[in-house]
Amino acid sequence: MATWSISLVLTSLRVVELLFALLCLGTGAYVADWYNTDTASPSPNQINAMVFISAWTPLALVYLYIIPRYYPRFANRWALLALEAITMFMWLAGWIALSIFLADLMFCRGKVCHAAQATTVLGSFQWATLVITLVLKSIETLRAHRIVKAYSEKWPSMQQA
Repeated sequence: MATWSISLVLTSLRVVELLFALLCLGTGAYVADWYNTDTASPSPNQINAMVFISAWTPLALVYLYIIPRYYPRFANRWALLALEAITMFMWLAGWIALSIFLADLMFCRGKVCHAAQATTVLGSFQWATLVITLVLKSIETLRAHRIVKAYSEKWPSMQQA
């Protein structure tokens, strides 16, 4: 029976998160472009928010993956956890806002509507993967904090000033 390390699971989830973010970026940008070029009104804030979140996520993922591995000196585990949580909550707000916007439309048909619906569905999947990684990283961070705390209580003379 194969044993899965948390590192392998997190790396796999990060790849899936990057894929979902890029797919949402493409579909959301398509909808925003349609609004800006084919209608008299600008693209809705809900679409703009999803495009922003989709562009933000790859940057956050690069930081969350690269910094702890290659520059651990600059990796504050609480800041990494906060970035993970902020990104997760942005996706939650984004896909819910877009789904409410789409539900309130008088009509929704054609490729643009399907792209907006796809952005909503992909956003919900992205949020679900981010929840999983946030839980796993929270467990990992709390375990590391507990180990450091136990070490410092056992050998107080080894603490740095």
